[in-house]
Amino acid sequence: MLPDYSITIESPSLAQLTVLHARDPQISLTPNLHKRTYNVGYVDAPLFRLNHPFSPDDPWRIDLLPRGRYLEARREKRDYKLIGAIRSWLPPEMLDTSDQLFSSLPAGQYILVRVPLRPSRTETIILGNRRVTAPHNVSTISELKNTYSYIWSTGSPNGPRLPLLGVPILNYSGESSITRTLGVHFFSLAPPIVQPELERLGHRDHLLVVPKSQKMAIDNVWSETASNEWYEYGARKFANRCLEE
Repeated sequence: MLPDYSITIESPSLAQLTVLHARDPQISLTPNLHKRTYNVGYVDAPLFRLNHPFSPDDPWRIDLLPRGRYLEARREKRDYKLIGAIRSWLPPEMLDTSDQLFSSLPAGQYILVRVPLRPSRTETIILGNRRVTAPHNVSTISELKNTYSYIWSTGSPNGPRLPLLGVPILNYSGESSITRTLGVHFFSLAPPIVQPELERLGHRDHLLVVPKSQKMAIDNVWSETASNEWYEYGARKFANRCLEE
C-alpha cells in the first residue's frame, strides 16, 4: 500500500508534512461562500463553523457544532515503516491520532510545529476587528505583533486533544494595508479530554499543524497577493514565531 503522506524532519521542533492524497472521509476547511461560512472537520460532519460577518464592523463568530464527528485513532493496525519519520519524531501518545489526521487532510504541504506552549484562558479574544468575550472552549496562544492565535477545544480549554489543525485568516482585521493582521485558529478535533487523563498526561508539547495551501486558508479581503505570500513565506514565518513565544 502506498503511503498517504511523507514527513521531512527539520529539527526536533519542526517538520514538513506533504499529503500525497487524502483518504475518505476527508477532513478539510469547507467554504459556503453564499452563506459566508467555513466548516472545519470531516466534510460530512464538521465540528466547527467559522462565520464570516457581512459587515466589516462585526466580529467573526466560531461555533462548536453539536453533531460533528470526532477524530479518532485508527482501529486497523498501520505499518509505520510506510510513513518513516513520524514514529521517531512524535511521542507515542500522539502517533495514532496524528496519523489519522494527516491521512485525511487535503493534498498539499503543511508545517508541523512541536512546541511546549502554555495557552492561557483570557476574558476576551480578538475575532476579526473586534475584541469580544471569550467562549468557554477557547484559550489564547498569543496576541503579539499583529498576530492573534487561539486554540479551540471540543470541551474544556485546559486540555485540548492533539494534534491541532490550524486555519489561518489573512488580513484578519478586514483591512488590506501595509501592516497586515493575521489570525490563526487551531482546532482540536478529538473528543474532550477528561480530568483524570489530563492529570496523567501532565505538561506536554503541543502539535500545531500549519497549512501552507491557500485551500486551507481564508483571506478576509479576497486578496490573491496575501494568499500567495502565505504559501511562499508567511506560513513558515508564523511557524518560526510559534517557537519564539
